[in-house]
Amino acid sequence: MKKTIKSLLALAVAAFAFTACSDVPEPEGYNSRQGDGLIDYTPEGVGTLASPYNVAGVLQATKDLAKGAKTGEIYTKGFVSKKEFSSQYGSFNYYITDNKEGKSKAFYVYSGIGLNKEKFTSENDLNVGDAVTICGTIVNFNGTIEYEKQNYLVELNGKTAGGGGGGSAGTGSGTETDPYDVAAAIAAGDKTNVFTKAFIVGSAYSNQETKQTEWNFGTTNAQASNILIATSATETDHTKCMAVALPSGSAVRTGLNLKDNPGNLGKEVLLYGNITKYFSQPGIKETTYAKIGETEYGTKPGGGGGGESSDYSVDFKANGFGQWTISDKNKPSGIDAIWKYNNKYGLVATAYASSTSTNYASESWVISPKFDLGSAKTLTIHHAINFFSSVDVAKTQAVVAISTDGTNWTDLTLTGWPASQSWTFFDSTVDVSAYANKKGLQLAIKYISTAEKAGTWEVEKITIQ
Repeated sequence: MKKTIKSLLALAVAAFAFTACSDVPEPEGYNSRQGDGLIDYTPEGVGTLASPYNVAGVLQATKDLAKGAKTGEIYTKGFVSKKEFSSQYGSFNYYITDNKEGKSKAFYVYSGIGLNKEKFTSENDLNVGDAVTICGTIVNFNGTIEYEKQNYLVELNGKTAGGGGGGSAGTGSGTETDPYDVAAAIAAGDKTNVFTKAFIVGSAYSNQETKQTEWNFGTTNAQASNILIATSATETDHTKCMAVALPSGSAVRTGLNLKDNPGNLGKEVLLYGNITKYFSQPGIKETTYAKIGETEYGTKPGGGGGGESSDYSVDFKANGFGQWTISDKNKPSGIDAIWKYNNKYGLVATAYASSTSTNYASESWVISPKFDLGSAKTLTIHHAINFFSSVDVAKTQAVVAISTDGTNWTDLTLTGWPASQSWTFFDSTVDVSAYANKKGLQLAIKYISTAEKAGTWEVEKITIQ
């Protein structure tokens, strides 16, 4: 049911109240009221499970979210400041603040559910002052930026999803320092950008003749495309295992697969990826980083990995928008979205409507979460351009920008452009050594078009090293 947005500009904090659970308006100005003793907090976090935003951080990160636009999954921590329980839906509508007493700016959480994506059953399941970490999609709903329906808790007063608070469904909270074991990862359900630690016990494949999955424990008939992991190195029950997809051509596949590395059998591995269904049961996909002993494969989140000196990288083809957010500066009504995700090409931007053969004037940015940079020197973008007026025009309409404060942006001058346009991907680079060792940086990929010509820009990967 759609929410009804009402004008409550005059609503005092002491008189705050929710309306009916399925039609909950946000008191306008609650997030931005000033002069009433609010404490200003410094934005923190990058929106991941390992480093969730605080409330000040998520307010800053999403302030430019266009009406109707949504983010990917974002994690935010805070304290419950106001709430209303819906027994009908088993959810709460509530606000979170950085201050336990509610004396700081607030962020609205619409129809949130509990740990392990379970519905709440009582008014007392969530209370004012509770410390929470939330995961969900953030949307600009008619001008109100909020957590969308079906967001859920990953932590409540120190108790974590998947049994991290002492339950029987495994251990771990999915962070690098406290990774899931397999039981906890299975219980956690769909998760993005989490760490899991387990033993390599085999691999799996789909038998085309029997139409069944073959679970190969050991190295016999080992597959290069995946591995099986389990809490025990001797596990042979596939329901207690997870299949891990190893992306084609990646360092993770090269280093982990049992077909080429039979010696990995029985070894403990730390993995970073997304928990989702694979071989018809919980598994791990989009695996971008792994570590066996002291050997690293792929790119470690927030830092170098696999023997590389990468300080920041993002693989859009493998992970979609991830924690990057869309900011439409000029979006024509004739197209539903300027930026879209394609699992073959990464992020794709165009303001050309093929259904009507119309070019539209537009401008849309995709903005990264904040990150800290080490001693990096070079930014590389792997991308493709086509249908711009010319390559020289593409240089001004397919732009990478950088910011140290999220407000002031500097366009970077990329080198390595092709002589002509095509669907062939190429690498463009720029020296970013001036930003080395700076904290709280953000990147933006900026697409621009005109009513005369709207090109297409495909961005697969960005790496700073």
